[in-house]
Amino acid sequence: MLAVLFIVFAVLILIGTPVAFAIGLATFAGLSTQDGIPFLVVTQRFFTTLDSFSLVAIPLFMLAGELMTHTGLTGKIIRFAVTLVGHIRGGFAQVTVMTSVLFSGISGSAAADTSAVGSLLIPAMKKQNYDPGFAVSLTATASIIGPIIPPSIMMIIYGSLTGTSIGALFMAGIIPGLLLGLGLMIYSYFYARKHNIVSSETRATLHDVWEAFKQAILALALPVIIIGGIRFGIFSPTEAGVVAVAYAFILGVIQRTINFKKLPDVFLGAAVLSTISLMIMAAAAAFSWLLAFEQFPQKAVGLITSITDQPIFVYFLVMLILLIIGLFLEASAALIILIPVLIGIQSAFGFDPVHFGVIVILTLVIGGVTPPVGNLLFIASSIGKTKMSQVFWKVWPLVGVMILITIILVLIPQIVTFLPDTMRN
Repeated sequence: MLAVLFIVFAVLILIGTPVAFAIGLATFAGLSTQDGIPFLVVTQRFFTTLDSFSLVAIPLFMLAGELMTHTGLTGKIIRFAVTLVGHIRGGFAQVTVMTSVLFSGISGSAAADTSAVGSLLIPAMKKQNYDPGFAVSLTATASIIGPIIPPSIMMIIYGSLTGTSIGALFMAGIIPGLLLGLGLMIYSYFYARKHNIVSSETRATLHDVWEAFKQAILALALPVIIIGGIRFGIFSPTEAGVVAVAYAFILGVIQRTINFKKLPDVFLGAAVLSTISLMIMAAAAAFSWLLAFEQFPQKAVGLITSITDQPIFVYFLVMLILLIIGLFLEASAALIILIPVLIGIQSAFGFDPVHFGVIVILTLVIGGVTPPVGNLLFIASSIGKTKMSQVFWKVWPLVGVMILITIILVLIPQIVTFLPDTMRN
């Protein structure tokens, strides 16, 4: 049955079938080879997976992100980023990374980050004589900070399916997310120096920084409210989604930037994005159940143990496998499908569940910007009207920076666990 399951799934993905349908059809194909299991099981898994209070946060955070984007707050965040880092060598590249770091606390999604930031900053980088391939690659790569810095939809999915504290995962993502941004900014500096790209921005005065900060502070306050509320037990991560929506809506009304005529489009956009994510989750959960039924997780753990029993090498082996899977499969779908295997590995080797979760999520989203597939690259290239052939060669150094930082996080787990441990204490 496993052979049929994987072959059908691989064929459907290769011919361009939407991910949710590819997973669902492969699951039905696998079940058809097994006697005694009714197809009704698939439907049951669909509803059992989605019948979770924690998952209510997904459409709520997506709606909050849509509201923030449509109220013009992205432009204010960019202006604030310009005053902070626009004068540094590689000015608009630095601004792109800084904006992604700041915007990640609002969207929680790499795709949303790519669309919102890329539509404004890819053209700006082109005007500053940046190579189009680099502009697209940097925007896509910086967007993977979105699923790492809270609120993170990927962390909500991982926490709800594994029983890991979502609040602890949120806290654990802050320092790694900032390190990713720092790594990309350092690379952008040396890239600009090598290609003799000089920033057109002068160093902003403290007054300019303060004025830009005042314009952006209400948008930047959202992640602080969410993290603070969870940290002090005021609301749960799911309830934080309601707070985020209410905050974004009230902010738009107060600043008179919300267009009530466009509200139906905002709700529709959030509903479509949420439906896509939840359809993938439901289908992937049935696929995952079938893997567990066939004892695939136990077989996978046994195979890894036969290769090495050293925890650090197991981590690197898992990273390699997840990077390869992330090349071809959307990160959240891959995460759900692999949950039984990942839980088995985490339990067998005694890995810290929060640290392991952050590494798994980070590795999968890196796959989203790695050629030859890299779905985030396709989003950014379509926004930047740039051929993928120009992008592929420019993204590899950026992917290398991401992988290097991930390796550092594996070798020094305290970087990830420091804030969650502090929160618990």
